[in-house]
Amino acid sequence: MTAAVTAMITAVVGVLGTLFAPVLSQRLTARQRSDEAQLAERRRRFEERRGAYTAMNRASRQFHTLLKDALHRLRDGVYTELERDQLEEARRDYRDRYAEASLLQLKDAEPRLAAMRQLMRADLGVTE
Repeated sequence: MTAAVTAMITAVVGVLGTLFAPVLSQRLTARQRSDEAQLAERRRRFEERRGAYTAMNRASRQFHTLLKDALHRLRDGVYTELERDQLEEARRDYRDRYAEASLLQLKDAEPRLAAMRQLMRADLGVTE
């Protein structure tokens, strides 16, 4: 009787293993796909942030370069309307890129940016 019970238990375990193998495989595959989708989403968000930050940095450098050049040309009395238009376009591009980057986690930096503005204004003696 023990051999019969052992054989019966072995058969039941074998059948259950055969029946549950596809279910387990499907669950593992679904979990793996979910993990891959989450990883892809994190990468996509990272690339979006990097693109926005890069564009903002590029626009900032361009705007500040044109602004510095405009100050020198104004001082020398050779500032033209074309340069004014270029500067205004660079300013608008910088503003747009800054706004785009602000939608991602730049809002957390606002208190430090406000403190920096206050320090700069105090250094220049601006009291308003």
